[in-house]
Amino acid sequence: KIKNDETQVFSEEEVKRIIEYLTAQQETSLEYQGVLFLFQTGLRVGELSSLKPEDRVNDSLFHVSRTEIYYKDIETGKYVNTVKESPKTPTGDRYVVMTDGTKETWDRILAMSDATEYLFERKGKRLRSRVFYNRIIKICDILGIPRRSTHKIRKTYGTELLNSGVDEKLVTGQMGHVDISTTKGHYYYDNKTVNRKVEILNKAMSY
Repeated sequence: KIKNDETQVFSEEEVKRIIEYLTAQQETSLEYQGVLFLFQTGLRVGELSSLKPEDRVNDSLFHVSRTEIYYKDIETGKYVNTVKESPKTPTGDRYVVMTDGTKETWDRILAMSDATEYLFERKGKRLRSRVFYNRIIKICDILGIPRRSTHKIRKTYGTELLNSGVDEKLVTGQMGHVDISTTKGHYYYDNKTVNRKVEILNKAMSY
């Protein structure tokens, strides 16, 4: 199945517009902060909604060690949304390095949240991953951008790291991947604008 790059990631221009919008809305809701945090860290949305304040181990690192799961209880027949005390994959258990912007967003989330157990809480209830999915869809509609899911934010993050020449070991560590082939094979797409491509090619070609 051929995947069109434009459907898999947000373009550089779209990311710029979304970040500007989120920055302008930064004091309005936890959901906006969560979406911003996804763009800054590339977390899986289930990892985001499962974070706890104590996961921040120091000024520059936070620990990812659990994820949200959704399943049908075979005894009751009801669907259950809960947190599993282990990540999606073994390499998903990782320490994520925080940029200055990420640190500011974490502090803002903590100040806005009613956190008693989880980082994203309102009135004692954890904000589920679907909340953040719905918010990025809403933002796309507001900005007139084609709808893309929270997982496409993660793909955008991986693409941005590789485009910026970040060390491959650091890329896999941030993403929670076994090796760089996973990132390059499933999370690396062309998100450059045409003008940016022209600029790059002009520098590369001498004739």
